[in-house]
Amino acid sequence: MLAFFVKPLCLIVASVSVWVVWTAPNSAARDDEIAVKEFKLLGVTTGGTNLAKRVPAFTFLLEALLIIIQDFSRVPSPIPVTGHPSLQVFFGTLFLFLAATIRYRCYAEMGRHFTYEVSLLKEHKLITTGPYALVRHPSYTGILFATSGIALIWGAEASCVKSLLEVLMREEELSSWMRIVGMFAVAILGAFIAWVCIVVVVLMGRMKKEDELMKRNFGEEWVEWEKKVPWKLLPGII
Repeated sequence: MLAFFVKPLCLIVASVSVWVVWTAPNSAARDDEIAVKEFKLLGVTTGGTNLAKRVPAFTFLLEALLIIIQDFSRVPSPIPVTGHPSLQVFFGTLFLFLAATIRYRCYAEMGRHFTYEVSLLKEHKLITTGPYALVRHPSYTGILFATSGIALIWGAEASCVKSLLEVLMREEELSSWMRIVGMFAVAILGAFIAWVCIVVVVLMGRMKKEDELMKRNFGEEWVEWEKKVPWKLLPGII
C-alpha cells in the first residue's frame, strides 16, 4: 500500500518546488528604490512568473489526486494515470527539488536585492557568498533544473499531461464538452511551454546584460569576483 503513495508524494514535492522556484521573494522594486534600471522583457517579471508557475503546479497536484482516488476507489481515472513511479519521475522531482534549493539559497543571500527585473537598488552590494561563490548566475541554474524537471515529469509514461494528449487524439472516446475542456487545457499547456522557451532564451541573453551592469557599477570588485568565479551556470562546465 505504501508504494502507491510514492509517486503522489513525488508530485507534491515537485509542485511545492515549482512554487518556490517561481515565487518572487520580494515585490517588484519601486522606482524610488532603484538606483540603476535596465529593462523588462517578455514576462520575465514578478507578475509573469507568479502567473505561470500555476500551470505545472496544478498538473502535478491533479495527477497526485487522480492517482490517490483511483487507487482507493478502484474506479479508473478519466485521464489514465499510474501510481507506479518511474525513474523519470524520480529524476524530475530531484531536479525540481535541487532547483528550489538553489533558488531559495539565492533569495536568502540576495535579500531585498533579488528582483526579477534587471536593476540595481540603492546601496546595492555585490554578493559573492553562498551559491554565488560557485557560479555567477546560480538563480538561472535553478531555472534550467526546474524546466528540465517539469519536462521529465510531463513526459513520463502515463503522466497526467501525456495521457491527456493521448486521450484527445482518440476522438471517438470523447464527448463534445470534454473535447472543449481538453483543448482548452492543451492551449494553456502550450502557452506555458512557449513562455518557458522564451524565458530560457531571454535569460541566457540577460546574463551578459547583468554582467555588464555589475561590472559597470562595481568595477574592480566585480573583475576580481569574475576571476575567482569564471563559471556562469555550472561549475567547471559553463
